[in-house]
Amino acid sequence: MVSTLIYRTTGSVKRLGNLVIDLTPMLQGGINGGAKQLVDSLVSGIVNTMINVEFTIVVGSKNALEGTELGEIILRSKKCTLYHAYTKNSIARLFFKLKLKNLVGQYKSVVFCPFGAPQINIYGLPAVSILYDMQYKRYAQFFSQREVNERDANFNKICKDSTSIIAISGFSASEAIENGCMEDKLRVIPIELGASEDQTVRDDSAEVLSFYNLSKGRYFIYPANFWRHKNHEVMIIAFYLAHAGGLETDIKLVLTGHGDGTRVDYLKQLISSYGLDKHIVVTGYTERGIVDSLIRCALALTYPSLYEGFGMPLVEAMVADLPICCSDINALTEVAGGCSLKFDPRKPEDIANALIRISNDEQLRKQLKKNARVKMLDYTNFPRMLKRYIDVFEDV
Repeated sequence: MVSTLIYRTTGSVKRLGNLVIDLTPMLQGGINGGAKQLVDSLVSGIVNTMINVEFTIVVGSKNALEGTELGEIILRSKKCTLYHAYTKNSIARLFFKLKLKNLVGQYKSVVFCPFGAPQINIYGLPAVSILYDMQYKRYAQFFSQREVNERDANFNKICKDSTSIIAISGFSASEAIENGCMEDKLRVIPIELGASEDQTVRDDSAEVLSFYNLSKGRYFIYPANFWRHKNHEVMIIAFYLAHAGGLETDIKLVLTGHGDGTRVDYLKQLISSYGLDKHIVVTGYTERGIVDSLIRCALALTYPSLYEGFGMPLVEAMVADLPICCSDINALTEVAGGCSLKFDPRKPEDIANALIRISNDEQLRKQLKKNARVKMLDYTNFPRMLKRYIDVFEDV
C-alpha cells in the first residue's frame, strides 16, 4: 500500500500533505445511484490507506454522509476535517490558505472530485475528477433542456478545470475523447469491488425472502434506480411476454432502487395493466445488505439498461455467483463480455427470450457462472484500484 506520496515539481520535491475531497453533489439515500456506492468505499479506502495525509472533506448537504462508511470514518479520524459548502466564507479562506501553502510550503494539496467536475472554487489547486458517462449526449430525450445544459457545462468544466480525469471504463474514456476531452488528461481506472461491496454471507436471507414473499432461485433481479435510461418499461413488457411465452408462472421479477414518486407510480400502474402485480416486486430504495441478499438468492440478474458508463451490478452478480443476462451495449460488453447472455434492450421479445432461455437451461447458467469467475478477477481487486487512484494523485 502507498502511504506517503511525493510530488515532483520544477526544482523541488513536495510531499502530498492534504487531499481536499469535494463531496458537495452527494445526497442522502440512493439518489446518486451507483456513483455514491463507489465514492463511499473509494474515499473510505483512500482515507484509511494514506496514513501521512490530512483530508479536508467538503459536503453540500448536512445529511449526505448519513448511513455511509465514510461518515463513520470521519467521526473516528483525527486526519479528517469536515466543511459544509454553504459556509462560503470559510471555504474561501480554506482554499486561499491551501494555495499559499502550495506556493511556499513543504507540502502539496490536491483536490479530488469523485462526483465529476469541481463544484467549489479550487483556487488554482491541481484537481482530479471522475468521469462516469456521457449519457446526455446519446439520450438527450431523457433530460430536460436545462438538465442537458447543466450536464454539458459539467462536462466542459471537467475538461477545463481538471488536471487529470479518471474514466470508469474504456467506453467512457472513448466517449469523452469523441466529445472533445483531451486524451492526455484521461486515465481509465475500472471500478473494483472491495470488502464493503462484496456479497458477504448474511444470516437474514430467509427473513428477506419471506418479507418480499420470494423463494430462493425463483426470481430475476434488476437492481437499478428508476431513471428512464434504465428501461424499466421495456423490462416490464418483456417479463409479461416471457410469462406468455413459457416462463414458469412462479418465477418473479424484483426491482430495487431509488425513484421519484411520479415515475414509480407510473411503473406500478404499468405493472398492473399487464396483470403482473403478483409477479413483479418493487422494493424501492433499501439498505445495501438487503440488496446483497436479494442478489445472492436470485435465479439470475437481468440488466436491460440502454446506457451505462460501467455497470457495477454485473460485477456484484459475478461475486455472488449469479448468472447474468444483459443489454448488448458497449460498457456492459466491456465488463461482462463472455460471461453474460446478451439481448437487444430495445426489443422486449429479445429480452423475454433471454429470460426464458436462462431460466430453462441449467448448463448455460453453469457456463456463464464459470466464465464469470475468471472475468471477475478484473474487477474485484479493491487495493489495486486504490493504488491506481493514489498514483494519479501523485502524478498531477
